[in-house]
Amino acid sequence: MYARKLNGAWEEWDGKPLPFFASDPTQKFHVPQEWSEEEKMVRFGLHRVIETPLPVGKLSLSHTLVDDGGKPRKIDVFEETEAALLAWAAAKRWQVETGGLIVAGSAIDTGRESQSMITGAYSYSQANPTELIRFKAASGWVTLDAPTVAAIATAVGAHVQACFAVEEALATAIGAGTVTTIAEIDAANWPG
Repeated sequence: MYARKLNGAWEEWDGKPLPFFASDPTQKFHVPQEWSEEEKMVRFGLHRVIETPLPVGKLSLSHTLVDDGGKPRKIDVFEETEAALLAWAAAKRWQVETGGLIVAGSAIDTGRESQSMITGAYSYSQANPTELIRFKAASGWVTLDAPTVAAIATAVGAHVQACFAVEEALATAIGAGTVTTIAEIDAANWPG
């Protein structure tokens, strides 16, 4: 199984041609013969999913993909136990937290690396309020003033905090026995 990272979250690859090939099927692309299959997949943003063998006699009810040091790891849910539900809630929070948000009509990447870059830009803009900040967004280069950087940083911070607040509320509800299914976790009031 392979996955690719889209909007900060791992998503299973369905095996369909990637947009690069689908846009022009006649286009030739040279792939060096010495590349392994794994190298070819990684070059196109696909990573082999780290899987743990299923325990004997267990049937996976569902799974999610989480980030494990920059690689996708499959987390299987066998039974909706408290521990499994807590793990699912944490994985769902990470997925929503790093899945991006819209600020003033612009898509903002909220992956961990982007959060760090936004924090750095905010710190710089506070120390140098008259400086314009050059930033490479998903859509290309942008020039931001200090108030705009502050608005983006505040929105991202509020988004992240809202995600953790939902996970905390779910953890409490799971512990109390009032949330007992993965479906309830997925249907929680996640931001976005």
